[in-house]
Order: sequence, then C-alpha cells, then structure tokens
Amino acid sequence: MNDFPNEAKLFEDTRKNISLKDARSKSIYHAENKNEKKVLALRVDGVLIKNGNKCDYALIVQENAAYLIELKGKDREWASRQLETSLDYFCKCTNLDSYHGRISLSRVQKDLHGTQFKKAEKAFRKRNGTLKYQETPFNDSI
Repeated sequence: MNDFPNEAKLFEDTRKNISLKDARSKSIYHAENKNEKKVLALRVDGVLIKNGNKCDYALIVQENAAYLIELKGKDREWASRQLETSLDYFCKCTNLDSYHGRISLSRVQKDLHGTQFKKAEKAFRKRNGTLKYQETPFNDSI
C-alpha cells in the first residue's frame, strides 16, 4: 500500500473485526471486515500529521477507499473540521476511489446539523464518500 512511515502503521492485514480507541476519549470505533479485505490502519494524530487539525485514525481498504476516524467527546463540529482537514491531506497523498469520514461521539448533542458538519459532509460527498456520526461505540462495515 502507500508509502506511509512505519511509525504511523498500526497493522496491515485482513482481520475481520477492527477496533480503534483513544486513551483521551471514551469513544470507540468498530468495523466489520466481513469480506476480509486488506486493511492498512494508520495513527494520524501526532504521527502522520503532526500539526494543525487532524483525525485520530485512518483505514485504507484495499487501496480503494479511506475511512478517516475521529474519536470525540461531544463536539461534532470540531470533529468535522478535523476530518475535513485530514481529508485534504489524504486526497493529496493517495489516489483512492472514495473517502469516508466517521465520528464516534461519547455523547451526541441535539444540534444535529451544524454549519461545519454540513461543509465537511459536502467535501466527503464530492470525493464519492460519506460522513457519518454515531454515539460510541460506532459500529461500521467496510
């Protein structure tokens, strides 16, 4: 897969169940890889992207799709901004068919569709992807 630094790589294999969590947050992301596609998991925050806004993790699935993952407390708008910035980074250094954003929140606020979320959602749609959020644990299928 792409030439990412070794220190950013968490694993690269075909495992059926993927779980990502962050020590600073109670949020968890689970993905089911039922077709056992090859997945490269990357630590983004502080390793792949050291400065500015960035997501926590990225999953590159069979060099076709990227799932950018942010584990957050309750600030969906800030998480949306972090994902959008990370999306720009990955679009510059990869050439994939689609890019998806995932936000796992420890608590979902009532303001369901803020301005930043809508902006980020549009950016992901433009790149053949989706932006979704869910209260932790975020259960997904890749």
